[in-house]
Amino acid sequence: MNEVRRAFRPAHPLAVVVAAICAALALWDICLVLTYSATGGPWDTLADPVEALATINAYEARIIRDGTISQIDPLITIDFDASAREAGECWTELRDEAIALGAIDEVPALDALIEESLSEFDPDRDLSALSPMSRWLQIAPSIFVLATMLFAVGWSIVLVGKRATESMVNRPSSLSMPVAGAWYGTATFLYAFIALDIVMVSVGIASVPESWFEVLGAGAMLLAIPVVVCVAWFFCVRPNGLMLDAFGFGSRISRMSVSGTIAMVMAIIGIDGIVLATLSTFYAHAPAAQVWWESLDERLLFGSSAAAVTTSLDAVVGAPIVEEIIFRGILFGGLYGRWGFWPAALGSSLVFASVHGYGFDGSLSVIITGVLLCWLYARTGRLWAPMLVHGFINGTVVLSQWSIREFASSQ
Repeated sequence: MNEVRRAFRPAHPLAVVVAAICAALALWDICLVLTYSATGGPWDTLADPVEALATINAYEARIIRDGTISQIDPLITIDFDASAREAGECWTELRDEAIALGAIDEVPALDALIEESLSEFDPDRDLSALSPMSRWLQIAPSIFVLATMLFAVGWSIVLVGKRATESMVNRPSSLSMPVAGAWYGTATFLYAFIALDIVMVSVGIASVPESWFEVLGAGAMLLAIPVVVCVAWFFCVRPNGLMLDAFGFGSRISRMSVSGTIAMVMAIIGIDGIVLATLSTFYAHAPAAQVWWESLDERLLFGSSAAAVTTSLDAVVGAPIVEEIIFRGILFGGLYGRWGFWPAALGSSLVFASVHGYGFDGSLSVIITGVLLCWLYARTGRLWAPMLVHGFINGTVVLSQWSIREFASSQ
């Protein structure tokens, strides 16, 4: 048994070989994702991109006419011409890709559908209003994000007033999941990353009925939680004699009060909203053609009720737990002690963004969010803090997609 334990020490030849294999697999995985992000499109990711885009256009046309939602959500435009132009870019890219791939035979029929879809952005078009349920599912996350943005402004003023913004590099590390060195942390990250990949592949090749497969695929991150937690426990928690302390629930490591941590969680959500709203204002193409399918989950929008619920839990619970352990707890934690905050935050956030497979626009927003989550983790010493932020941010997206789902089912 002792020999087995020694085999997992970073200097042991077996550990070196396994880490090298993991590194090769991880690099291959990242290369595939980067290649896809440069060449992928709706016809590669969506079962019925025409239905998806037509539904989104119909929904957005009604959102624009809803004065209450337009006033509450800072990211919603009330410019019919701008919305029609963006929708036209989406349709143009979809049409061109479909023709190039030979995915459609009736091009004139698609052109007629495009014309009908874009006509819904005509200010004089008579369209039915959103149902009360769709409306409130859209309003609720908008109110939450707006409230956190206002809170973040006040919190920042208080923080500056107290001169509490000392350099993170000079602050002694308060990370709740200590990793013994940058190289050991990187190797541990690779173990966890490949463990996640194994779960994903296993779900993808599982020989189960189609109805089960839809639910399993929607809950892959939930299934990965025990696997990734075991990797973190074996390599990070156990060697340091920690249990719940590793996630910031104990008193041995965390120096900030729970109420202070919750306040920072709300502030970071608000800051993230302010940054993304600013990007959308100054970077006009951020929501345009090349990214409209990136945040759309067809299981949630058009799948069964079981798949939609599992997808929601996967986004709000599974992804925050798994991704924060891997990217903040292990990768950022391993790099932070050696190179300081900014190199560790930017490096881990770049990897975090690359594995999402988004284009430039989507990746930029993920990098910004990743850096904010790193700062929150380093400042509070609690890994559950970025998990909570991650879950809340994903939750706002999930609620908005439930609104589209409810709208689609009522048509």
